Amino acid sequence: MDKKIKDKFRVYAYTAPGSVGICRHDDSVMKDFVDAGFNCYLLTGLNQFNGGDYQNSDAKKTIELAKKHGINEFIMRDGRLIDLIFLKDKLLGEKDCKFKTEDQLDEYVLTCLNDYLSDVIGVDLRDEPKYYETDSFCTVYRSIRRVTDKLGIEDFYIHINLLPINYERLITVNPDKSRTYINSNVFVPDKEYESINQAFRTYITRYLDGCKANRLCVDDYPFRRGRFLSTYFTSLQILAEECRKRDVEFSFILQAYDTKNCIFREVDKFNMYLQMNAVVGFGAKDIGFYTYMAHGGSDDKYVAKSSFVRANGEKNPTYYNGKKVIKEFQDFAKVIQPFNYKGAKFFYNTDFYYLSITENFDNGYEFKYLKNLSVDNDLILTTEMAKYNSQYLYMISNAADTVYNLGEVNFTAEFDGEFTHVEEYYFGTQEECGYKGKKELKDGKYTKTLASGAAVYLIPTK
Repeated sequence: MDKKIKDKFRVYAYTAPGSVGICRHDDSVMKDFVDAGFNCYLLTGLNQFNGGDYQNSDAKKTIELAKKHGINEFIMRDGRLIDLIFLKDKLLGEKDCKFKTEDQLDEYVLTCLNDYLSDVIGVDLRDEPKYYETDSFCTVYRSIRRVTDKLGIEDFYIHINLLPINYERLITVNPDKSRTYINSNVFVPDKEYESINQAFRTYITRYLDGCKANRLCVDDYPFRRGRFLSTYFTSLQILAEECRKRDVEFSFILQAYDTKNCIFREVDKFNMYLQMNAVVGFGAKDIGFYTYMAHGGSDDKYVAKSSFVRANGEKNPTYYNGKKVIKEFQDFAKVIQPFNYKGAKFFYNTDFYYLSITENFDNGYEFKYLKNLSVDNDLILTTEMAKYNSQYLYMISNAADTVYNLGEVNFTAEFDGEFTHVEEYYFGTQEECGYKGKKELKDGKYTKTLASGAAVYLIPTK
């Protein structure tokens, strides 16, 4: 588990200001990035290092600029290490392979890492790898771990960002309109599964167990034009469960983009709270965003309104919404970071909406101290977290996306009779966020009204 940051979220972005755009090495643009709350820099895109003269590389130039503005943690994407993954069965072995022994592979990996090791906390080892890359990916991962362990580097950060459950090519529609949960080399080839959950879980666990990973990440973008992605919470649930079983830390990439003439819509302030509360409630310790800076010029498909900034550095509304939410959750980090995910359940009043956004969600979890929750309007997502398996916390969120215009939700939570109060923390658009004080339970009950995306975090006390 991560020993370096225990009292704050590590916050990073794909398409950070040095990796794309037309003002990549501008002082003011980098300052804006730091001011928005990003404290870790993921070196991807044009920052990726592919070998050669590191001291004069774009990656090194970007690191020095970011350090100037206060960022001290960097994760390097090294094209040479990623190229090893694509060798697949030609990577390691006696016949026709690049390396005959693990020692030879480790020596090469050490040569790569030595170029920039003093500047980084870790490496980004492939974005959204497919199932068929598992073996070679895990071989490279374990080599990096062996090398850094021998160097005495505690918990070298190896970033793995896997595909989400909703990946469309997972599903094959048969002539009779039934769905087969197979995939063309995306999740699990050569075998059919009874459910999308089973296929996704197999994909996740192959990487976790093959790498013996101590952290994992998935990205998922639920805010679609006219709808909310029905498998979003199921992805979070499966990922959190598998990481909990192995005591593995996980992070999640939040949506910060929309597309022109495509399926993704603008992320508003309600959406920002909805996804942040969801991922924190499922136990995420690190938070990423895609995208920070738009990729290209004014006609770029990602330019619209939801990246933090446009390619020229101009701030979008997402910048201000994201900055506010990041700051609020960093202030909350010392409280929430020690708590770990235990389970989740939806409480709902309308079958149609519940079924439309919780495809294949396992809703059978039984809470330890939350005895009942009644809701007057559609649904509430609740997660249970525990601190050292003694103190418990409940995240209770209005998970109804604004696209459905369902309005506010009133709920009453009933706790075990041994508790007389709850410590309340609120995050949403209705009132000032953060600690709200110690609230008395009346007959063990707590009542609240939540707008879309808003949540309370309740710690029952005696």
